[in-house]
Parts: sequence; structure tokens; C-alpha cells
Amino acid sequence: MQTAEPVVTTRGRVLFESGVTLTERHLHTLKAWGIPDVAVHGSEEDFHTVPDQRPRSEIEHALLYLFQRTDLEDPVVQTLFRLACARRQEQDERHVESASVLSTSG
Repeated sequence: MQTAEPVVTTRGRVLFESGVTLTERHLHTLKAWGIPDVAVHGSEEDFHTVPDQRPRSEIEHALLYLFQRTDLEDPVVQTLFRLACARRQEQDERHVESASVLSTSG
């Protein structure tokens, strides 16, 4: 399922451009912004088959802001950063598995 047009907040911020393939994560974002519906192309079956797992480098990049005021050369901080990345990866994997269960049970 893909967006048929840009998804815009009430204040005019573009959340997703037209043609973005929607995943569970996108739905959580829409809910957080209070957007009840969007125009889409495709079917619900298309939605459930979309993987939502990010590559490790993307996870590391996303977590860097949490460590921006730390010394990433410090071995303890490096260990904490590595553990945070591993935990986020596990959360993403569980998220994908739960979406897979939803698609097979429906």
C-alpha cells in the first residue's frame, strides 16, 4: 500500500511524500500526529508483506543524537552505544515478526 498523495499535518508539515510504501511504523507515526486517514494505492495485503527492518547503519545514525554529548572514543560509551544499537535492532526484528503474525492470522 502506497500513499496516493503527500501526507501533510494540520500545520502544513509533510510527513510522507506521495508514493511512500506504508509500514506499521508509518501507521504509528500517523496515529501520533492525529492523522486518521490518508489516500492510498494498493490493498491491505500489500501492507502486511512490507518488511520494516532498518539496516544497522541506519539504526546507528538514528541513535547518534542520544550520544551527541558523550565521548564516543570512551570504551564504556562505545559499549553502551553498541548495546543500544543491538537493542533497537532486536526491537525492529520483533516488530517485523509481530507484523508477520498479523498478516498470517488475518
